[in-house]
Amino acid sequence: MAAIGQKRSVDMDVWIVDNRHLTRSHAFDCSRQSMAQIEVDGGKHLLTMDKPYFYVDFNEMIDADTVLLSAGDWKVDARGVTVQLHEGMLVSVYMDDLSGNGNVDNLVANGVVTQNTEAGWAANAKWCCRIDTDGIRPESKMTRSV
Repeated sequence: MAAIGQKRSVDMDVWIVDNRHLTRSHAFDCSRQSMAQIEVDGGKHLLTMDKPYFYVDFNEMIDADTVLLSAGDWKVDARGVTVQLHEGMLVSVYMDDLSGNGNVDNLVANGVVTQNTEAGWAANAKWCCRIDTDGIRPESKMTRSV
């Protein structure tokens, strides 16, 4: 991964080149916490910088608020950072989606990493994400204080 350009201020653009298709990252400071807007495969995602942001498949839900996260202890987040997963870790997750008019409007959720205890079709995943009470929602429905 190579950072090509970077500004030193509250607003920061970093161009990143790697095999995860993360092409541009823009960080900015909000009143409550640092946020970043990243571009992955042409779609923009808003995420907090204080926790990893992982791609998941919301079709792999093992119950109403738990999605499969990883088969192993390490997972690469949307910024290209390899993260070691552990019980109780706070994470954000997303899945590609489009709005009704065809614009990128990914599904997003926040949650906590839990060890998978399911048998059957989900048995080969070691880690899950238990989604918080805000649930899975379109990114356009998230509030931004920018």
